[in-house]
Amino acid sequence: MAGKTHWRSRFKLFGGTLGILLGLAIAFLLIEKIRGAMELNRRIAHLQQQGERLAVADFEPVQAKPGDDAATALHALSNRLESVSLLSQITPPSGRFTKAGQQIRVTQLISWSVEKKTNTWAEVAANLAGDKTLLGDVHTALIRPGWNDGCEYHNGFIEFKLGPLVLSKNLSQLLAFSALVALRSNDIELAVARIEDAGLLLRHQTNSPLIVSQLVRNAEAVILWNATWELIISGKCSEPQLTRLQAAWDGMDFNADMSRAMTIERNMTLEHYDLIISSGEKRAKAMEELAQAGELGLNSRPPTKGFILNHIHVPIWSFSWARQDELRSLNRWQAVIEFDRAARSNSWSGVSDQVSELDEKTGILAVALSDEDAPKQNLYNRLRYLCSGMTFSIGSNTTRKSMQIETQRRMLVTAIAIERWKLRRGRYPGSLDELVPELLSTMPVDLMNNQPLSYKLTKDGVGLVYSVGDDARNDGGDPIPEQPIPAFRKIWDGKDAVWPQPASTQDAEWAAHAD
Repeated sequence: MAGKTHWRSRFKLFGGTLGILLGLAIAFLLIEKIRGAMELNRRIAHLQQQGERLAVADFEPVQAKPGDDAATALHALSNRLESVSLLSQITPPSGRFTKAGQQIRVTQLISWSVEKKTNTWAEVAANLAGDKTLLGDVHTALIRPGWNDGCEYHNGFIEFKLGPLVLSKNLSQLLAFSALVALRSNDIELAVARIEDAGLLLRHQTNSPLIVSQLVRNAEAVILWNATWELIISGKCSEPQLTRLQAAWDGMDFNADMSRAMTIERNMTLEHYDLIISSGEKRAKAMEELAQAGELGLNSRPPTKGFILNHIHVPIWSFSWARQDELRSLNRWQAVIEFDRAARSNSWSGVSDQVSELDEKTGILAVALSDEDAPKQNLYNRLRYLCSGMTFSIGSNTTRKSMQIETQRRMLVTAIAIERWKLRRGRYPGSLDELVPELLSTMPVDLMNNQPLSYKLTKDGVGLVYSVGDDARNDGGDPIPEQPIPAFRKIWDGKDAVWPQPASTQDAEWAAHAD
């Protein structure tokens, strides 16, 4: 009897202790819920007081009418565009340098190598001639005034479908190669028309305000920048044709468009959390996608999986920690946005000393490290930061690259204006001031130092426009890298980012086959 009483007492003690622990756990989770909601609401109110607009609707693109939508018209051509997909396998080495500041004129090459296979312009031309009406139909599509990228901006990032990224990238290559083939045939009018179509494509994609869309657009701009460089360097364009090329590139702002993309993705993140908190179906789908991304190595893996993740961790997270997780995501985005705004209002050099601080805040430094070297979160943070604990790859480099491509666009427009001046007067201008307002409406600004783009006359009397580069130090238009590098791949590798000069024929032929 005494034994039964003993065990009954121990059972009561155990039950009482368990009840107390359970009560404390519930109280803790309830406090966490209240704390998260209060801190998030306080942060949102503060941002709104500062003038931040946090609704997706404030930044989402205007939807074009069906008959005005260039993206839909281009999508209808996607099967025909695939017929010229072999272009990627015989791509000429456009944009390749033989040495610092000296770029290959691919239109002067007889042949080049891709993966140890020799290719020629005849192959490129034959590939383009496979569908004789394709480029005309592309032009008809591009002159439509609107652009619907097909993205659903009010569904968070659940089952998210991106716009026609591969299509637009392939189309950029097609238009660039078509312009180069026309240049080789001395059909300058057709070459200029192809660049004009490419400019329309880049302009349309202003209406795709997502970071990945703008990154692809930036890559397209580099392809088309190189094709336009070939046209200008050839010296075959008349002034009216140069005027059209300048108009094709004028009036865009790749840096501002990337900033808009950052802002709308911040706002989409807030809507994403609202959806997965309020809808069990949306939450289940979001967690499924999160787990799949972790398994594929596209993200960090959640700290739990299977039954524990779906039936214990996620319900507790949704009740207690989701708003804390949302606040962390919001703060990450806000740090990126404020850094980007500071860079735009000042210059890249004005924020370069803040790069490490920003990348530490966003966790992007951990992305570049191995699993062994990356800083570890404690278990509590891994559990409550279920979404924001995943890989975040947007940081200072996104701003830097968008500022570079926008500066490069301004250099291109300026270089065209310089060539127009030369055609009119038979000499290069003594300074860029002479171009304003006759050929440039305003003095072009170098985003690296927020000063006018730099300019010099070489000893041969050739006018070269250049940017002072990432370090914002004017090295007199010196394209040589500060430190030795294995290969000079882009103008930003130099001390200054200088408008390239054509490489010698001998160097170009050697580099074209150095595959």
